[in-house]
Amino acid sequence: MRFEKLNHSNGKKMFLYGFIVCAILMIIISLFISKAKYRVTQSVNIVNGTVNYKLADLNVVAVYTKDNDEEEYKITDDVPKSGYVLNKGVSYCTIPGNEDKNYSMLEFDAGKLIVDITKKGTKCYLYFEKSKLLKDEVIAQNIGEIGDITGPSCIQTDPNCGSQVTNMKQNGVFETEDDDGKSYYFRGTVDNNWVKFGKTNNSDDIWWRIIRINGNGSIRLIYAGEGDTPTSNGSNIPNGDSIQYNAQYSDNTYVGYYYGAIRQNSHELTHTNEHRSTIAQAVENWFEKTTLNDVNRSKIDDNTGFCNDKKTQAGIWAEHGDRGYGTNGTGYQPAGRLIGSNSFKKIQTPTLKCSGAGATKNNFEKDDDYKRDYYTVETAERGNQALNYPVGLITSDEVVYAGGFGGQNNTKYWLWMAKDYWTMSPCYFNGSYAGVLNVDSGTLGSNYVNNNTFGVRPVINLKSTVEFTTNPDSEELPGTINNPYIVN
Repeated sequence: MRFEKLNHSNGKKMFLYGFIVCAILMIIISLFISKAKYRVTQSVNIVNGTVNYKLADLNVVAVYTKDNDEEEYKITDDVPKSGYVLNKGVSYCTIPGNEDKNYSMLEFDAGKLIVDITKKGTKCYLYFEKSKLLKDEVIAQNIGEIGDITGPSCIQTDPNCGSQVTNMKQNGVFETEDDDGKSYYFRGTVDNNWVKFGKTNNSDDIWWRIIRINGNGSIRLIYAGEGDTPTSNGSNIPNGDSIQYNAQYSDNTYVGYYYGAIRQNSHELTHTNEHRSTIAQAVENWFEKTTLNDVNRSKIDDNTGFCNDKKTQAGIWAEHGDRGYGTNGTGYQPAGRLIGSNSFKKIQTPTLKCSGAGATKNNFEKDDDYKRDYYTVETAERGNQALNYPVGLITSDEVVYAGGFGGQNNTKYWLWMAKDYWTMSPCYFNGSYAGVLNVDSGTLGSNYVNNNTFGVRPVINLKSTVEFTTNPDSEELPGTINNPYIVN
């Protein structure tokens, strides 16, 4: 038998090679994990909130809170779970080291805070305020506390309500009735009804102005612009200065925001809500592409609608009857509140009620006129449930309450702007053309629906429960263009 001596040098080599291979594998795995932590976004609970963060950047948030009776913010370890709103006008991030108050990925909802950190070293400073309801703040700032309404009352027969705004005494917030109760509306040259809410598909801020607090507490807004700062008097939507109300015009049905069939033999069959008008399509197409149809959708009130009042009235311009179907010459009640037999009335009589004359607050939802003309979405509990989205247009009555006047130019009210725009209030069918009321450089008038020289200003209704913030560092009053109400 032959024995061979073991070669220790070969064993050492094998051990060394194995060690090198293991080391290389560990380095590769380490590099993979290191890269992954920069590209994977995860969530971590911070007390009662949630922060989305990059794994490499844990020290990203400083939290401050302030109650309504406190002047200064105080730092805290807790992200508040409820009862507070994130003040986006004050909150900011450093990216890295440079302050950015326009940081777009700050969201706080239902106790969850979302901060999407995109660069290493980013830190966000988040300021929370005690929640305040927008409707309560508007009333408190303008006409006293809830339950103690001390502001002026504007009734329909008062010349201050149905004529032009001519002096400072007619500026402010007034009250009148709508189908739901007392409505508080802005009138005259007010400048404290600015709101910032929602974003466009280009992530630009959307600006609004408050038309009124509705009788059910919801807040009615009209579009006023987009971007960092809107024009002082508002604007139409982009590419929306020249939109037809309806491309079709040769029948009574075409006064409808949504319309029915032509050449019918009754008002009922003519004014069904089967087809979208040209302007309804433009309004809804704009809405669909904004965050109003996405992350902000829950703040919009589905049960508060828009009145396309198609009740008829004879005697307007002395030539229109009240049949309301086919090609019969017909006047419509919104025009009848402004126009007499041969001229615009000296005292005009607007109303915020969409229901018929015989309806009361207890039964108006069963009223046929209301069910036909009050436009709501399918999920609403009332109205015609015809709309695809909860957005519409202003009415001619709301223009008069704001300070406009049929047949005469007026620049002394907040709705005035140099550009023209449509209302959704029918005027007439003259036997050949359907006509709708519009605002023409401050003048409330009418035009054929196929005219393409008027623009689009969408209108929405915020829920009565929406909360807001303003910029506490601003020297301007809340609700002004430089310190708008910011809806969170």
